[in-house]
Amino acid sequence: MDENYDLYVGTFEDYYYIGRFDGKSWNFEHVMLNVDPANTIFYFIKTDPVNKNRLWFGSGGISSFYSFSGRGKASSLVGVGCWDGKRLYDVTLNPNYAMSLVFYDGGTVNTRCGQATKQAFRTQ
Repeated sequence: MDENYDLYVGTFEDYYYIGRFDGKSWNFEHVMLNVDPANTIFYFIKTDPVNKNRLWFGSGGISSFYSFSGRGKASSLVGVGCWDGKRLYDVTLNPNYAMSLVFYDGGTVNTRCGQATKQAFRTQ
């Protein structure tokens, strides 16, 4: 959840959702990636602390630690991209899983969706 109480949710086999409360009910935006979601656990989705339109995300594939996901093929990745409310673009994907992400307050960089945090650290 961010400072505006928007809810970011990772799922099993269905990518991510961003929930926004309008005062009466929740509205969820479905964030899709161009990866094979079969048996993939989508662990987290976070907004960049400098730019709310830049999303960081991570998913896990098959490993002995996550044996319940080991039913065949799965995607394992860490990525970042720009979210315009309808689509994720300018996406960078790196193979390997990430359980969580923390941002380092050490400057900014220019991206296609504006200024963003320069460094983020992921746990594996």
